[in-house]
Amino acid sequence: MKFSIEIGENEKHIIEFTFNQLLGRSMVCVDGIEVFRKKRWLSEPLVDNYDFEIGQFEPVRVRIEKERKLIFASKYRIYLNNRLTQLHQGMLRSLIRGLADVPYFKACEGLLLRLPGLFPFSCARLASRLSAHMKLFDLKGEVAAIIGATGELGGAIAEGLAQAGARVAVLGRNQQKGEARVKKITDASGQAAFFNADAVSRDSLHAAHEAIKKLWGPVTILVNAAGGNDPKVTVTAERTFESIELADWQANFDLNLVGGVLLPCQEFGPAMTAQGRGSIINIASVSAHLPLSRVVAYSAAKAAVLNLTQFLSREWATKGVRVNSITPGFFPAEQNRKLLFNDDGSPTARTKSILGHTPMARFGVADELIGAAIFLASHQASSFVTGTDIRVDGGFLSQTI
Repeated sequence: MKFSIEIGENEKHIIEFTFNQLLGRSMVCVDGIEVFRKKRWLSEPLVDNYDFEIGQFEPVRVRIEKERKLIFASKYRIYLNNRLTQLHQGMLRSLIRGLADVPYFKACEGLLLRLPGLFPFSCARLASRLSAHMKLFDLKGEVAAIIGATGELGGAIAEGLAQAGARVAVLGRNQQKGEARVKKITDASGQAAFFNADAVSRDSLHAAHEAIKKLWGPVTILVNAAGGNDPKVTVTAERTFESIELADWQANFDLNLVGGVLLPCQEFGPAMTAQGRGSIINIASVSAHLPLSRVVAYSAAKAAVLNLTQFLSREWATKGVRVNSITPGFFPAEQNRKLLFNDDGSPTARTKSILGHTPMARFGVADELIGAAIFLASHQASSFVTGTDIRVDGGFLSQTI
């Protein structure tokens, strides 16, 4: 059973109550640290009181009672300031609500948190321990370059990294979309700027890199989100595999591999190794693991993205640079919309097949990539993670028959 108490701005302390009926024990943990343990006989009634006195406010009392003396089907009652919340069969059926709105918990550091029979705990000490864990995902001070941030998925990742505190360079060819993405980030109190860049042009990437360094300093996070499919290399009844033009194949393959990993890593990677710090996140695809029908050039290029990701992770592992990838499942976006929906908006046969093969039976939402991206971007949270691929696919690659 868990509930959280908010102390200070954007900080929470977790008080966890654990009852082990088989061993006859009850335990209380504050932020994962055990502060109270009691041995009791199974026949002994369970009645525990916990008083939280914070600052000048009145104390808050939490009272937990075991209603029935059954081992596997005990019913508990929990009272918050004499307000009853039911616990059935050892499971929380109705959550304790409204704690964040109680003024007692809007306390500043240095005030005392007191538990009955225990020595006082400084909120500052508890807050510092919690803060250390939360800083695992704090990107303040980082400079992130997101190539392809003008697109749906790259844009969502850009917004997420900015929310985590990074200064975000939005790189792309479409200035209008880029500026719109920057505005969205800055309107949410993030820091961002647009830099015109073509992922398949070494000179263009170099110019953008220099401009970012001049504005914010060294880039410490690189997200390679440029890429997409092209109807010219999509196999259909009218366009067979053998009729695909070499020039069209090269253009799409280069967009996804050369522009999707090779050139950006050649431009930003050496600077990261020189400074001894960096995180590179490449965007792969489920088609990199299992070749999908029709999108042949895209699938081949994305398979190469995974291979190159692992190669670079080994090459730069001892130089402070981590290289990983994210495999998105199916996320409706501009480049695949025609494959997934008919002109009238109805799902295509391909969409029905995809959803039938996805255990979660739905498409992904671009924001669902943010968590994986922040984890891989953070030098605190993923310091020993390199050469790996995180799948955000609703279980698509786990499905067989």
